Amino acid sequence: MAGPEKRYYELAEKGLGKLQISMLFSLMIMIICTGITVLHQAGVFPEERLKLLVFIQFFALLLSALLGCQRLIDGFLDIFKKRFTMDTMLVVTFLVCCADGVLGLMEKRIPCCAAFSLQMTMSLWSAYQRRYTEMGQMDALRKATRLDAVQVSSGYYDKHKGLLRRDGELNDFMDNYQKPTVPEKVICWYALIATVVSLGVGGAAYLLRGNISEAVNMAAVCLLAAAPATIFITNSRPMAILQKRLHDVGAVICGWQGVKALSEKSYFPVSFQDLFPAGSVKMNGVKFYGNRNPD
Repeated sequence: MAGPEKRYYELAEKGLGKLQISMLFSLMIMIICTGITVLHQAGVFPEERLKLLVFIQFFALLLSALLGCQRLIDGFLDIFKKRFTMDTMLVVTFLVCCADGVLGLMEKRIPCCAAFSLQMTMSLWSAYQRRYTEMGQMDALRKATRLDAVQVSSGYYDKHKGLLRRDGELNDFMDNYQKPTVPEKVICWYALIATVVSLGVGGAAYLLRGNISEAVNMAAVCLLAAAPATIFITNSRPMAILQKRLHDVGAVICGWQGVKALSEKSYFPVSFQDLFPAGSVKMNGVKFYGNRNPD
């Protein structure tokens, strides 16, 4: 099928290798920054080396941002799409952490680089999972000679919904599989509120104490604390795991709409061809159980 095949080769050209390498290096940066901070708190490094340690941490912050520059660009462009995503919040966090790093260099204070590198790693992992999921969907569709779909019928049996077969329409899938999910919309609102509150805390700290360095540091800490690292993969990881299983049998899930439609208790009618595929069983009499009508 032309549409999915073209999209599949577009994604295959981008590949997954660069995301995997960026994710690995970002994780290494996070581990190194965490180790330096722990050793500094333990008093391993002499006081005269402190400025060098702060510079290393600040350089690591910039390097981590370089590895995830596409995530920052996408987060910035989301603003023009009237969306405030976790990547947009990551852009604000990066700018505040840069300001905190510069002030940390001047004051010989360890900035919050390890937490930012962790968030960048998770954002890269989320991007990897989303691309992996879409490649699996497009690969299954491009190999298809015909499409069978499942539609929901309400009140099908005992007032429960049923899942019925029908002919699949490619346009239905292509129009719906990337629609924003309800959890994603909730997370976008959370990101916007958390960002405003965190910046407000920094502004309040400046008004109360009049120290710009302390205010920027407090805003950076609040931004990093307000975004749990796992929030980046809340939606992408379950979809990636589900699509991997479906891809093995040549099936795809139509995004959040498909997940929502197929949830809860439902019935799926089967035929004798489903239960007894040709050539796989032998008849040995017929038995009836319970009070069900044989027909």
